[in-house]
Amino acid sequence: MNELIIPSELKELSLCSRAFSYTIENEQDVIGASHLLSEFAEKKKLFENLREMFIRPIKRVMAKKEEEIREAARPFEEADQELRKRIAKYMDRSRAEKIRLAEIEKQKQIESQKEKIEELTKVELITGEKSILAPLVQANISALENMDINDMRQSVRTPQGMVSQSLVWKWEVQDSSLIPRDFFIVDEKKIETNCKSGQRDVPGIRYWQESRVSVK
Repeated sequence: MNELIIPSELKELSLCSRAFSYTIENEQDVIGASHLLSEFAEKKKLFENLREMFIRPIKRVMAKKEEEIREAARPFEEADQELRKRIAKYMDRSRAEKIRLAEIEKQKQIESQKEKIEELTKVELITGEKSILAPLVQANISALENMDINDMRQSVRTPQGMVSQSLVWKWEVQDSSLIPRDFFIVDEKKIETNCKSGQRDVPGIRYWQESRVSVK
């Protein structure tokens, strides 16, 4: 493949400088500007020729090779994802059971600590002295009640390393009428289509026209 060399005429930027300094005040200026635009059109053709000669063949080869590699890798990727899904489902089942058991244990400990509070309260009534243990036991109860057992994660150590569980949030729309406006985006393509077809009476949308220059 030939080496890409940008011709010197495409490195000369005086035409660009003329365009940036050009002012349009009357039709004669428009005519003069159109000559500059014609020169730009010629430059664009030359650049396009360079792309066609050097860049597009490379892109076509790369796209073909990329597709070949993607197709060869597809069975491995699908099998990899399937195995990950099965591990995740097992971990979901295992986590749900561990959370259930942890909740039972949590409630047992809370009840046990509450029983201690009751015992300490009875002793206080009999002796008339404040128990120094009561605040500690009450703190344990608060800690247990605030403990979030749903944040449980699992991991399995393997000869290759570690298989770890992470939790990601998923969502689905159940009632779109309840979703706040902040979560919606404007369908720009639909507005463009309606505008071009003459339907420009959408509430909340302002329509106007701007000039677009074409040179023939």
